This record gives sequence, C-alpha cells and structure tokens, in this order.
Amino acid sequence: MKRFSIVVLGGALLTAPPAWAQDYCIAFAYPFTSVLVGKNFYPLPRRGQCKQWLGWESIGQQLAASTGSACSDGTNLVLTITTGSNETIFHDIITIDLATAQGNDYPQGEQIGQAFMSYPSAVSGGLCPPTNDSMP
Repeated sequence: MKRFSIVVLGGALLTAPPAWAQDYCIAFAYPFTSVLVGKNFYPLPRRGQCKQWLGWESIGQQLAASTGSACSDGTNLVLTITTGSNETIFHDIITIDLATAQGNDYPQGEQIGQAFMSYPSAVSGGLCPPTNDSMP
C-alpha cells in the first residue's frame, strides 16, 4: 500500500506546475487593445528550449482560449499562438526581444470562413499584474 501512495504522489508532482510559475502577459498596442495571458508560462524558456503556451486573451469584456508554443534563441522569444473567439480564429506569430520585452505580432485570422490579415502590431511582454478577475 505504501508503494502505491508514493507512485501516485510522484505522478502528481510531475504534472503540477512549479510553485514559482507565474502568468505571463503579452499586451497588444494596435489595432486591438488586448492582452494574451499564458497561464504559468513564466519563467520563459531558456536558449534552445521551447515551451507550451496555454491561456486566454482578454478582448474588452470577452475571454478567448489560446494555445500554442514558444521557443527562445537566448535573444528573442518567438511564439506561435492560436486564439478562438466566437466565429473568429486568430493565428499570431509574436517575436519579443528578451532584453527589452518589446516586440511585434504578425496576425492572421478567419471569420466565418473568410480569411483576413491584420496589420502588424507592437507588443510588450512581462509578468501579469496580480488580479482577482483572471481565469483559473
């Protein structure tokens, strides 16, 4: 019986995010004022590493699920994220300079079966501020 409880506990420890993991926010400046939140995404991947992105985007009063991945070359963080909202899907390729936490987003999207391209947007990344109204 002891062996079983140790295995279960070990499995739980491997799947839980580290206690020091924090949410990472990417703020868009134009054309939409919105924020992507990566749940437990910080610390960022190190040089030569990649990491899964799971989170959401807040667009006004609306929340949209987002998923993707990010890789670092030690200088830049490059994220490829897909976000779905109602009848719209956004595909973002975001590059953030790790030294300045500033970068650009190159979005594309689909709305009710029609593809559209949005203009590049300036972004800034960093730890999310503490808040009580975020998704769990």
